[in-house]
Amino acid sequence: MKKSFVRGTFVMLIMLFFQGLSAQVNVRDSISPGWLITIGGGYFFPDLDLKEKFGNSYTMGIGTFYKTGDNWLWGVSGDFWFGNVSHDRPSILRSIGNDNGEVFDHFGNFANVMTYQRGWIAGFDVGKIFNNDYKLGNNANSGLFFTVGAGYMQHRIRVESANRSSIIYQIEGDFQRGYDRLNMGWMTRANIGYILAHEGKTINFMLSFEVMYGETVNVRGFNWDTQMEDNDLVRNLTYGIRLSWFLPIYDKNAQTYFFN
Repeated sequence: MKKSFVRGTFVMLIMLFFQGLSAQVNVRDSISPGWLITIGGGYFFPDLDLKEKFGNSYTMGIGTFYKTGDNWLWGVSGDFWFGNVSHDRPSILRSIGNDNGEVFDHFGNFANVMTYQRGWIAGFDVGKIFNNDYKLGNNANSGLFFTVGAGYMQHRIRVESANRSSIIYQIEGDFQRGYDRLNMGWMTRANIGYILAHEGKTINFMLSFEVMYGETVNVRGFNWDTQMEDNDLVRNLTYGIRLSWFLPIYDKNAQTYFFN
């Protein structure tokens, strides 16, 4: 299913790319409304309660903005959320292994158990490109931008053996849910950065500093390794750099011209 999703997304972007190139739009001298199809990701640092659970993380995803003739941005996006460090790892390993955290598979061999951060983020954003009032870009559609948004977030611990052929019964199937600490809840975020819309419509990117805050709860309600209820509110704060390439599909019949 993941391969089909990636393949379908790639084909869609290729089709939109050639459609975007075929539209004759004066990007340099006009504010061109239209759709910005984005693909990209970011690298983030955790803080508050999230820092006690995970290490640094990164995101990858797609989205779309509609840019108006006044350079306002209205968009939606979705990101996969990844990380390689889980601070709950020692507790989980002691629960499914011995007191030293050594875990054995169904053959009695030592198993290298991996614990990762996994999740997703989905939301909507609204903002503005500041250009023709302050001359902060190389053309009418480039410049500093600022967005704020809200949405939903999820994070969990993925527990698996590094050897895919090694079976560890304690974490197979539904048993994984007892250790994954699946958290879900609402989030808000803000981005400030620079958007470059190239006249040739190929070198287009958005580079920004992002801050996101969300409050989540463990929807499992109980952790098997600690043998305790887990209903506390988790404060999730991240900050970092986001970079996205975008494909513009401008409306050539609705341009707003300005002159230096």
